[in-house]
Amino acid sequence: MRFLRDTHVICLIYDGIKNSVFKSQVLQPLLAELDANKGLKITLISFERNAFNSQDLVWHDRLSVIILNRWLFFGRLSLVYAFWQCKKVLKGVVADCILARGPLAGAIALDLIAGKRLKTTRCIIQARGLCAEEYRYAMRSKTSLSQRIRKKFVYHELEQLERCVYGKQRKNIGYDITIEAVSPALKDYLVDRYQAEEKSIVIAYVDLPCAIIPATRALFRRELRRKLGIAEDARVYCYSGSYKPWQGVKESLDYFCHHASKDAYALLLILSPDQNQFDRELKSYGLSPHHYRILNVDPCQVLTYLCAADYGFLFRDNDCINWVSRPTKMLEYQAAGLSIIHNHTVAWLCQ
Repeated sequence: MRFLRDTHVICLIYDGIKNSVFKSQVLQPLLAELDANKGLKITLISFERNAFNSQDLVWHDRLSVIILNRWLFFGRLSLVYAFWQCKKVLKGVVADCILARGPLAGAIALDLIAGKRLKTTRCIIQARGLCAEEYRYAMRSKTSLSQRIRKKFVYHELEQLERCVYGKQRKNIGYDITIEAVSPALKDYLVDRYQAEEKSIVIAYVDLPCAIIPATRALFRRELRRKLGIAEDARVYCYSGSYKPWQGVKESLDYFCHHASKDAYALLLILSPDQNQFDRELKSYGLSPHHYRILNVDPCQVLTYLCAADYGFLFRDNDCINWVSRPTKMLEYQAAGLSIIHNHTVAWLCQ
């Protein structure tokens, strides 16, 4: 726990409450902090493209939610409006710590501190990945002239923003900043690429899922295999996640089908909200329905259902964004005691 001695913490997020990892990587760690410190109050400020009523977002009586507007990113100037809104809602507010998720929220936090718009004693900036490189990867198929021009401009702006937030320039505001990287590989990248101070970077562990003890895992395994009609001696391979090409869907299915052709006891368990897409894809492979199960389970039950499996698939492209990452599904596989089948593109698994 990071806030055991604090009374008020402000958390800034720029990627939105409806982001797929919000509950696991933002909300649950904050709720755990509140449970650990009964005197703590947290103010969560989220910048959203689409307006909705923050009064509908009631998760805890000591967790306040403020929704502010977010502009489409077109460079550092697009954060001016976000900073102005923050300055208004935080006027006169005193906090023990400001926690910012990612470089865009981090830039806003640093501006608030540098401009003395917020009275606080420390700042934590969470480095969850490489914003500029993730944008480059997402836009790699854009080929028209206008798309290439925009891609080059936005990539440059994001890279400069990361350099300012993570690099040595941070020291110019005369304030103690901690960077929380999700992996040792990301820490090394920030030091090498942006000349971040190594001593100011820590590795984030507070949001890691707790490992399921062997006895509990064995109990879940027996109950779920019975419920799903899976033989006790079956070798169960699991794909957990959505139907996205970059998540290695094809590689996972190819691997399973290759082994299933040689192993009559092989079975594929898919935990995904995209049931129809997976069902069509598996039928195109000619797999018998006896060889797979497709389930859409509540995110809070994923770890339990993983206990029914023996292996978890984690295939990624050979790209720096994957090398420095700490995939949520990898952490869940490990917490459930699965052996991970991967293609050596994530440093956490290779080192």
